[in-house]
Amino acid sequence: MYKGTQLCIPEDGDRLQWIREAHTSKVAGHFGVEKTLLNLRRYVYWPKMHLDVSRYIRGCVLCNTSKPSNMKLGLYLTLPVPTRPWESISMDFLGGLPKTKSGNDYLFVVVDRFSKMVILIPCKKTVTGEGAAKLFFQHVWKHFGLLTSIISDRDSRFLGHFWRSLWGMMDTRLKRSTAFHPQTDGQTEVVNRTMVHLLRGYNSKHPKTWDESLPYLQFAFNRAIHGSTLKSPFEAQLKRSQQRYKARHDKHRVPCNFKEGDLVWLHLGKERLTGEGKKLKPIRYGPFKIIKQIGDNAFQLELPPYMHMYSVINAENLKLFEPSLLDDDPEEDTRLPSIDDLKIELEDPLLKDCILEQKVRETRHGKYEYFRIGSKGQLPSKSKWYIRDKATQEFPHLTI
Repeated sequence: MYKGTQLCIPEDGDRLQWIREAHTSKVAGHFGVEKTLLNLRRYVYWPKMHLDVSRYIRGCVLCNTSKPSNMKLGLYLTLPVPTRPWESISMDFLGGLPKTKSGNDYLFVVVDRFSKMVILIPCKKTVTGEGAAKLFFQHVWKHFGLLTSIISDRDSRFLGHFWRSLWGMMDTRLKRSTAFHPQTDGQTEVVNRTMVHLLRGYNSKHPKTWDESLPYLQFAFNRAIHGSTLKSPFEAQLKRSQQRYKARHDKHRVPCNFKEGDLVWLHLGKERLTGEGKKLKPIRYGPFKIIKQIGDNAFQLELPPYMHMYSVINAENLKLFEPSLLDDDPEEDTRLPSIDDLKIELEDPLLKDCILEQKVRETRHGKYEYFRIGSKGQLPSKSKWYIRDKATQEFPHLTI
């Protein structure tokens, strides 16, 4: 039966194989839903074809692990709105600057969250927590007094024992940018980028005098009209437009509907990978199980210990896992990164002998099982691969 020039495929007519040929075969190219549909509709037709193709592609392992997502998950979460100037500030350090005659190569940036006023403090990269506290008192506290809250990144200068004790005595709550709320310190990051642009304009010919230009930069920034308040920081009134900022961002986002027990793909940035060809490695791995929801936009995953990464992940880095519709899908249903793929900056020694990874290698002589085993007290990255017989012989107490 035909519909025009299209062959009509009944429900028992192997529709999956038609989709597979139009999407998964080597000549098809693993394109998205629309292009796969256009390819199919050249030859065949059946009702609700769009739903079947969409469901198939959502479960395609290669597409899930190799293609980026254009949709950002998780609505923008606003911070409590301050009611007066210098009630709440954000602060950060800007690095990568040339050393000046005064020995300064770092910039301490403090931003008032109400008025958007900025204070720029030159300092050294080696500044300690105590040194940062002194700078804060000299340039901020003496003008504006005690604050109610401070938004900071996770820099050790802010999170050390000295800072926590100091803010406790001052009745100030230190808020950190965390894995489940990456927008927390976004305001200071925007100011940092603006400062780099301004410094480049002021000091492109004499880069080692950038700290002498800071009074001009600070005044210029604070007298400029800010996009969210439509006022300069000098003119800031009693209300901020954070709700408009949220609405503008949420136009490009959708709510995340993950729940406990769901399986998800985890996006790993190239900075977490190592080795040659990392640009062509999959961008997502998994699937991993969600074991707990943390806040509105973050979820705790059940990650293998050898990955050695924080298990609370922002929804923006997750994608719902859907199993492939084909039993004989040539791609594996699981894509876990190898220890050799990961860039591990800080490792804890293993507390006991354990199996970290396993794989099967096929040769013309048959299949061989290999196990990556770490010994007690050893770093995970120093573990070794053993063939099954060797592993059983050297580690008889492990279940292999």
